[in-house]
Amino acid sequence: MNRNNWAAQFDEETRWEIYRETTKLPDWLAAVRWLEEKHGVCIGKSAYYSFCAAMRQEEAEERIARLRARRTEAEGITKGAKISNADMAEALKCLAIDCALEGDSAQSMRYATAATALMDREQKGKELELKEARQKTAEESLKLAREKFEFDAAKAAMAKAAEIKTISADAELAEDEKIARVREALFGVRS
Repeated sequence: MNRNNWAAQFDEETRWEIYRETTKLPDWLAAVRWLEEKHGVCIGKSAYYSFCAAMRQEEAEERIARLRARRTEAEGITKGAKISNADMAEALKCLAIDCALEGDSAQSMRYATAATALMDREQKGKELELKEARQKTAEESLKLAREKFEFDAAKAAMAKAAEIKTISADAELAEDEKIARVREALFGVRS
């Protein structure tokens, strides 16, 4: 048997088992000891590391294929549809769980982080909507208060029209004094 092609004697499932189990061990020596005890194969350091490199490459290619399939599936589902941030966050949480169950904690964390960011964005959007609604309510209240004031002022002016006319016609009063007396007549306020 060729020491550099020792893994070819095993089926794919066994190769993955060897890869998963040996990469949990503390170093390459423990890994080759385990391999010899479990499968009767004696290999060296470079053969073991070549095997791990090939399996990592295969694992990466499988992961990329899975991600492409997920993206294609997502594009098919979302084509022409408007998806809310809340729905997208929920989908990302499901993907995070899926990756965690597959043992891909790094990708799971990325999905979970993206889900959290979308939920935060959704929350900030709702807070902004509430703030805008409060602002609009405040503006409408101010407008109503101004209209009421103008109405009350006009009503008071009509009731005090003769007195205002007299104050206005008094040539002995300065402009500021006339305004102060009109305010007093209309609102009972003396400045």
